[in-house]
Amino acid sequence: MRYHNSMKRIYSRDIDEVDLLSNNAGNDRPLRLLYAGDDDIDRAAGYFACVMHDLGWEIDYICSEELPPSELCDPAALSRYDLIVLSDFGPDENHSPFMEAIASAHHRGVPFLMIGGWGSFCGDNNWYLGNPGADILPVDLRRGDDRVNHWQGIALSPAPDAPPALADLPWDRPPLVAGCNRLIPGRNSRVLLTGAPLQLGPGGTPATAEGEPEPPLPLLIRRDRSWALAFDLAPHWIAGMVDWGNERRSLELGRAEYLPGSEERGVFPAARKLGVEVGNYYIAFIRNLIEMIMEGNDGRYHK
Repeated sequence: MRYHNSMKRIYSRDIDEVDLLSNNAGNDRPLRLLYAGDDDIDRAAGYFACVMHDLGWEIDYICSEELPPSELCDPAALSRYDLIVLSDFGPDENHSPFMEAIASAHHRGVPFLMIGGWGSFCGDNNWYLGNPGADILPVDLRRGDDRVNHWQGIALSPAPDAPPALADLPWDRPPLVAGCNRLIPGRNSRVLLTGAPLQLGPGGTPATAEGEPEPPLPLLIRRDRSWALAFDLAPHWIAGMVDWGNERRSLELGRAEYLPGSEERGVFPAARKLGVEVGNYYIAFIRNLIEMIMEGNDGRYHK
């Protein structure tokens, strides 16, 4: 595979342009997200990107098949982000400097979230086993394919001691996901969300489980500033959760441009054409997840 050095910036609604890699921006700057993976922002990544843009974040985005500009292999540059998110981003040896910089920036205090997918955790290729990113995950990785596909759906439920930002969502009408990474909580980690695979018979009637029932799947795990979400936030594992809610909302991205250091130049025109329709509880889940991640870091994020 031939990689390009490329990164796109999706500007926030409030501030049109900020030099991310400088210290010139003041306290009025928007919160800054480094987001890598999920194909591209005019494809699967558009779901999470649209929600984060709607929340007022400025997003620097790296496509699954791209390498970041060399500046982002410097932990000091990554330390200027407020959050780093990897989702279905399968690294190889070409990404080693980038992954080492992410690990170092996290140790300096930057919150980190890995979202599930075929290129997350072990996935279908032991992606993060032995990778510097594994050292900051709140889960233990075991060699082998950790993907779980469940065509009848996995019903989500908060853990008994889940914080209010998670527990107060309308779980009396839980959403379903169609798959996840099978995660093993690491030492000193905490499981906040679980999933129960459904077993349905003819006509959708509950089926009698054969043998011992499968224990709940751990789906959201945290340790300090490190978070792991076992399912993705875009098709196809997201299943019905993308429509979770009693209202449908249309979200769009704004202006996006290639940043210096990218092989391409200028505006990324597909971003302006991108819009997604999602349920209002899907948005609330992401908003509250980000609130929990950011809580206690710099106190700047509020619903």
